[in-house]
This record gives sequence, C-alpha cells and structure tokens, in this order.
Amino acid sequence: MKPSEKYRNILQENIKAGAEIKFDLQWILNQNEMSIFNGYKRVGANKDILFYGMLPLLSRFAQSSIYASMFKDSKPLNLYSITIGPPGCGKSPNLKHLMTAATKVTKIFKHDYMKNIPRDAGHTQLQNTVTNSPNGFSTCKVPFSRSRSTV
Repeated sequence: MKPSEKYRNILQENIKAGAEIKFDLQWILNQNEMSIFNGYKRVGANKDILFYGMLPLLSRFAQSSIYASMFKDSKPLNLYSITIGPPGCGKSPNLKHLMTAATKVTKIFKHDYMKNIPRDAGHTQLQNTVTNSPNGFSTCKVPFSRSRSTV
C-alpha cells in the first residue's frame, strides 16, 4: 500500500470515528463562556463552528507564545482548524463572524497587525496581516521576520 493510500485510509477512519462522537461545548466551557457563544447563536451562528474556528485566531493573537509539551520542550502555539461542509451549510456566515472579531482586534492593536506586506516589483503595502482570502478561507498573512518567529 502506498503511503498516500495509507494516510487517506487513516483520515477516512478518523472522520468516521469523529462523526460518531457526541460533543457538547458545555462539557468544557463554563456558563459565562457559553453565554458568549449563545449570543452568536441568537443571530444565526453555529456555536461549534465558531468555537473551532476561533482556535486559530487565538493562536495568531498569542503572537510569540509558547507552551511546554509533555516532553518538556517549548513549542510555538500553532493551532489550525479546517471547516468542511457542502455548499450552503453555513461555513461562510460563521467565518464572517470570526473575521469581523479578528478585524476589530487588529484595529485595536494596529502596531502588531498592520505590516508592510511585500507586493510586486519590490513594492510594499501597509496591510492588515489577518485577512480573508478570495477563496473564502480564513487565513493569516505573516511577513517574513528575521528578528523573531511569528505565529
């Protein structure tokens, strides 16, 4: 079996197993934290999509934060999430809530998130480094920095 087939099979097994898990955010969030997500639910958002979509934003806004792994290594805080679903299931409206919140944070902390982004022919443009790409995925553009690594 080719490695790509092996990993595809593992991914498919994990998707099936994950789909069978009944998950409730109330298991991990306190009442005050749940009230934030319930507020978004009242305007039509899906609290589960918002919760998992929020994790990469927290990672981005944590900047150079690190965590101690179980092996006592220091590792950068890098969280990713992928929102997958058929057209019309609500991915884009929910991600729009997250991008609106992210844009507000970047406006408050302009010195951290407004950067000169390289463009064509050696030109740069001052731009928000947290952006929404044309394909609708929530992404972060991080300019290369020699002085420190960025999340």
